[in-house]
Amino acid sequence: MKICLTNLSFKKISFKDFILYSSRYNFQNFEVAPSLIKKNIFKKSLRKKILIDLRKNKCKILSLQSIFYKYSKIKIKSKKDLLKLINHFKKVILLCKHLNIKQVSIGSCPSRKIKNKKIIHSLNSFFFKEICEIAKKKICNY
Repeated sequence: MKICLTNLSFKKISFKDFILYSSRYNFQNFEVAPSLIKKNIFKKSLRKKILIDLRKNKCKILSLQSIFYKYSKIKIKSKKDLLKLINHFKKVILLCKHLNIKQVSIGSCPSRKIKNKKIIHSLNSFFFKEICEIAKKKICNY
């Protein structure tokens, strides 16, 4: 069994300090919310720094969570906004590829706030179909 710490429990400290703190107690596996790592997490230079910090402390991100946290106020009924979510997901997949992360949790999809079940089903069908296509192209298992 692998036990992971999440940076959601350490919101008040930097990601680098989270890694250092965790490694002091021999925690090496993390489940991470990308929005809590850094503001511009998708920048290549920042990804390199994160990878260096992880390797230096013999730590690993096993899973990303809360990947749509910043998109909680998005108008999910808008095609334009759905495309924003899809483009964001593409960036998440690239981040995973660069940091060798094998698992992504999509538990915070913005459609959860919609009350009409037919609309939720329709939107989620469209959205999940799109992210499955992205996953296939990036050779992911879903």
